[in-house]
Amino acid sequence: MSAVRVKEAPVNHFCGHTRILSERTEIYRATQRKASEHVDESWAVHLLDNNELNEKESATPSTPVKKLTPSSKSSIVAFNKKASTEHTTSNSLTVFDNTKHSNSVGILAAREIFEKALQDKGKVLNKRFVLESVLGFGGMGVVYLTKDLRRVEAEDPYPYVATKVLNDDFKDHPDAFIALQQEAVKSQKLSHPNIVTVYDFDRDGNTLYMTMELLRGNPLDKLIKNNFPKGMPLNDSISIFNGLCSGLSCAHNNKLIHSDFKPMNVFITYGQETKILDFGISRIFSDNDINQPRFDAGDLGAITLEYASLEMIKQQTPHFSDDIYALACVFYIILSGVHPYNKVPANKALLEKMEPEPIESLSKHQWKVLKKGLALESKNRYQSVEEFNQDFHKITKLTLTKIITIASVTICSITAGLSWMFT
Repeated sequence: MSAVRVKEAPVNHFCGHTRILSERTEIYRATQRKASEHVDESWAVHLLDNNELNEKESATPSTPVKKLTPSSKSSIVAFNKKASTEHTTSNSLTVFDNTKHSNSVGILAAREIFEKALQDKGKVLNKRFVLESVLGFGGMGVVYLTKDLRRVEAEDPYPYVATKVLNDDFKDHPDAFIALQQEAVKSQKLSHPNIVTVYDFDRDGNTLYMTMELLRGNPLDKLIKNNFPKGMPLNDSISIFNGLCSGLSCAHNNKLIHSDFKPMNVFITYGQETKILDFGISRIFSDNDINQPRFDAGDLGAITLEYASLEMIKQQTPHFSDDIYALACVFYIILSGVHPYNKVPANKALLEKMEPEPIESLSKHQWKVLKKGLALESKNRYQSVEEFNQDFHKITKLTLTKIITIASVTICSITAGLSWMFT
């Protein structure tokens, strides 16, 4: 692998330029360190490279990384003497031949990161994405904190993205590439502030991956477990619920059913934004079998049973109410810290005639609405997210109406009493 190829120039040509580059490099590195301090790695683990390593690479003793300068002759293939006018080649990361770009601070920084990743046997995808540490695990893959070398080259002070790499169980599936491509396409259609932004999908050899925006904050399941084991405050819970309803409504309006909605797939940023993650096994809603797609991500069998509706477990036709059951379960957990059915799958909960315990912080009306969302059978459950959310908030309008009515009656009574006294 290689990074950048430039044309070798006489030393005296770089005398004044090298000093300026050195100063800019120090400023750039200081900015990089400051940006990296904002990356949440509190629950990250060391990167485990599960891909096969080249035996020759592992047998070759590592050599110390040399300081990079524009005239370095030992820097990977980037500094070969063969001139080329091509912008990219199979042996280079980015080729800038005889241009000012080849000696920029960003290019030098990207080259240094690239070489270090190779020396440390870090995983580099398509000579661009350096996987630094594990951020989380999903049903289909692992999400890594990733440094995008294109952003480094452009001297972006925050060059990080998140990269989802399919795990071994799914990358060998004949439809794995289709599944990842569909997830990327579906997510790109869902441009919404409460849904994570997906950039693209690609492959490097037999490693399939997808890049997306890096979120700073915590996944909902860890946030509740570590900070709110008995549930979050009511106002915060309702705010998160509203964000989830807004994001799911956007997906449903685009005929997409998430099909794997759970606390692990909800992210709360440090700015208190709610983001829905992982549309990996989302399914397309269709009124008839003719319009069903050839490939159905639900066939991968990656559902989480404690959040799967009764209809999903029975493998019935996907419906929006599947997500509503999961949404109600997540909302219950946000409010109480526990699963409404103690993580018992819907089919067993129905046989055992289980009933969720009421939430004390909710009014009677609010609990009635949430309980309807938790209905084990679809016929008793809300059929749209908008209806679920609107019914939950009707209590505010109802209370205001009651207050106005009571105030009007009271004023009328006082007026009538005063009139009687003066007659």
